[in-house]
Amino acid sequence: MGDTGQRLRQGLIPALIASGLLLIAIAPLPYGYYVFLRLAICGLGIFMAYMSYRGNVKWLMWVFIAVAVLFNPLIPIHLTREIWKPIDVICTIIFLCSVIPRKDKIFMSLVVSGLTFMCIFLTVGILFGFASPRSSPPPLPTPAPLPAPAPVPASGGVTNLIISPLVAQSDEVVTITAEVTNTGGTLGEYLATLEIDGVRKSQQSIYVYPRSCSYVTFQVKGGRGVYSISVGGLSATYRVLDPIIPN
Repeated sequence: MGDTGQRLRQGLIPALIASGLLLIAIAPLPYGYYVFLRLAICGLGIFMAYMSYRGNVKWLMWVFIAVAVLFNPLIPIHLTREIWKPIDVICTIIFLCSVIPRKDKIFMSLVVSGLTFMCIFLTVGILFGFASPRSSPPPLPTPAPLPAPAPVPASGGVTNLIISPLVAQSDEVVTITAEVTNTGGTLGEYLATLEIDGVRKSQQSIYVYPRSCSYVTFQVKGGRGVYSISVGGLSATYRVLDPIIPN
């Protein structure tokens, strides 16, 4: 047992360092400190487990392996700050008790009691305490939503004019079709006006969906000669033949 105690006492400085780091962690500190704490306690726990193994104290080796797993930075265990505080104190006691002069039964009782409390806190933490401020980096501020861009007002006009037929009999109906295009971003209303030889003959109102087109149709009949028509700024002509007089 003398050699065992000597080997364990060789871990005095690492145990004091670990205890100090754990006690400091009880205070509210920046997130970066707790990242460092995981690395330090995990490494010191592995070292103390090795010293316990060399000192032939196998059960204490497993205690420090459990501490190293609890603080490991590779697969971190996330608990609330309230759960971590008593765990830090319990681990501090374990590190200190591992290097002070002791009777084996008394020391084992202290460590077993500490492990029991640690298991209780871990169970509570796993059930209720994930995603704590200590275990997770501070959340980034939520950016304010950007205002939705205002829709482009309806715009456009007559983009094509079709006359059928271009040459009609005197009793034939002439169909005039105007294509109206809306290039804006909202539903638009358009008032189409038919002018023949500069005289307003008819008007029609239609609705055109955004970025699409629609059609408005006029029909005229009768007359003779060449007629000039205009709808929405576009112009065209058609001709009505003289009536056929039977012999």
